[in-house]
Amino acid sequence: MKAFKIAGLLVSLLLANDSLLINLPADSWYEVPNTKMSGIMYKPVTTGIMNAWSGGVFDPLARRMLVWGGGAGNYPYNELDAFSIDSLKWTRLTEPCVNYGCCDPDPCGTPMVRHSYSGMAFITHANRFFVNGGAKNCYAQVCPNNRTGDGVTLNKTWTFDMATNSWELMYRSEASLDTVLSSEGDGPGGVATTCSYDSVTGLVFYASSVSGTFTYNYDTNVWTKISSDRTTDQNSCIDTKRRRLVRLGNDGQNWDHHVAVLDLTKPGFPKTNYLTTGTNNIITRQAPGLDYDPVADKYVCWRDTNVYTLDPDTWVWTKHSGVGAPPATPHGIYGRWRYIPSVNAFICITSEDKNVHFYKLTSRNGSSTSEKLLHSKSEKLHLTVSPNPFNPVTRVGVSGLTGNRPCLISLYNATGSKLHGAVVPVHGGTALYKLNGGKFATGLYVIRVEQGDKSAIKAVMLTR
Repeated sequence: MKAFKIAGLLVSLLLANDSLLINLPADSWYEVPNTKMSGIMYKPVTTGIMNAWSGGVFDPLARRMLVWGGGAGNYPYNELDAFSIDSLKWTRLTEPCVNYGCCDPDPCGTPMVRHSYSGMAFITHANRFFVNGGAKNCYAQVCPNNRTGDGVTLNKTWTFDMATNSWELMYRSEASLDTVLSSEGDGPGGVATTCSYDSVTGLVFYASSVSGTFTYNYDTNVWTKISSDRTTDQNSCIDTKRRRLVRLGNDGQNWDHHVAVLDLTKPGFPKTNYLTTGTNNIITRQAPGLDYDPVADKYVCWRDTNVYTLDPDTWVWTKHSGVGAPPATPHGIYGRWRYIPSVNAFICITSEDKNVHFYKLTSRNGSSTSEKLLHSKSEKLHLTVSPNPFNPVTRVGVSGLTGNRPCLISLYNATGSKLHGAVVPVHGGTALYKLNGGKFATGLYVIRVEQGDKSAIKAVMLTR
């Protein structure tokens, strides 16, 4: 009985932040105290990344927002920073290259710092952070090959391996791009780019400001041009229900309040423009935050103050609350507005010197307490641990998973701190993992498995 009570306390501690976010009232904002990114930056600043046309992506496997960007004229350090949904805290994942040069790769062999715009995505099936394009903003500093320039666009393709915490420069197949692209690069490139990852096809959909719309296949490392449609200062999202990509924002031409929609079910992913009505001024704003909310079945936008939703069937806009919203950055959101499925809320990051905010559009029924949350989530996945208690190795089995998308298995201690995490492959809806607790002391721990908005938790005992 005592062990059961302790396990319950551990689970409650682990789920406390989830419960907080899930229980937010509908159409409300929440500011998370003490969550300024400047506190963990290599060189703390009050500005320099987010006001410098730089964006972010959500890592659904580790449940964290990744923010990356800047520029030598703004913030010259190319560190990768992350905000965890589990701990509601920031972490600096990488140390920057301080030997700065106006070249890509930089002198450290990593991607040079840049205005990153929305040219980033998270490739879930590979557990990798993807980057292409951006602007140098290097103020005429010289690269070893004497290439100079301020604001010159970049087109190399980079991925960051979350498992090894390392960058990799991806080399393209020469036949995958047409001759309009620069011979020194390996992707479409451009400034104010827009991209989204589609988990069904495994492709990154990338709209360039200079050369058209492309897909990138990480598994084959091939870029494919699907149209000459170019865009700037827009954002995009994937409608998982209707299988389409939606793109909107001020691209310098979008004054007739239309949205661009790519049909992901048809060969070539044909595009259709839809005219929107209602309170739709946000569609003409520079790089508004955009993501799809599957619970509300709406496209949800924020640029400053009020939230706007777009009905995917009628194309009518509706205006929502702006009370408690953070002040916006002057140059767009660029991916720093994302829907978090596990808590049914949006995360909003606007400045290095401002706290992180969450916005709740709709309430999720049946999850008003941590206990209900635990039960509702555990019913979606079946988690087994054998032996339990264990010393020092145990086998973790998971069933009820979706398709072959990988899952994340994590180990937490009695204070709720994450000690270990592994991205585990899924085959036929099941996953198996051998957990070695040889580095840890005797005690009670919690194993958590996650895949998208599904998760399960189990208390385990390690005896040494």
